[in-house]
Amino acid sequence: MSQRRLTPNRVGVVEWLDAALPASLNGERETLTQPGAPGLCLCRRWIPDAAAPAPVPGEPPAPRLLSGGFSLLDPRAARSLGKESEVGELSFLARDPFAGGRLDGTRSSTMAVERGPGAGPIRLRDLEAEFGPVLRLGFLTEGRQRTMAQAAIRYASGWPWVGSVLVPLPTAERLEEILGTFAVPPISDQELRQLEQLHAAPRALRTD
Repeated sequence: MSQRRLTPNRVGVVEWLDAALPASLNGERETLTQPGAPGLCLCRRWIPDAAAPAPVPGEPPAPRLLSGGFSLLDPRAARSLGKESEVGELSFLARDPFAGGRLDGTRSSTMAVERGPGAGPIRLRDLEAEFGPVLRLGFLTEGRQRTMAQAAIRYASGWPWVGSVLVPLPTAERLEEILGTFAVPPISDQELRQLEQLHAAPRALRTD
């Protein structure tokens, strides 16, 4: 069925959202990658802290293509995926590197739209919840060596098991910035340690 629906379109990756591929789709994999069939690579959506599919006894772990959210605001994902990469060959498609627009500045322009007319001004507590974690990443842009958006892409692409970083199409005025990402310094080991320390530190509970 998949071959009939996809032919003659050229499809690179089909993402499956459940933790494991169903037997029927596994059975179609060889048919879909034969000459003349649409090139198809099956990808499984990565769920943090979910158990990886059990390997087949007596066989080496199969290479895995996973995709999921991955950004500077949650370094736990890097630790978890790093452990998964030790089990067997892993290629990860990093989604949402800008954390819903908080790391490239686009989130601030959508907040008012989401609230709708007559909602009143945005409360300070809401702004703190949205952008407080971003402000604490200011050390990544010190000296204007890179923008926060560039730092976000550099971070996501800096892991050996990341196959690609899926970046939203930028506006015309931001295109040069995004395309120039790999001309700026990568995230250093010291900065990675600062990120770990930052997220490990407890946060005071605001009551205002």
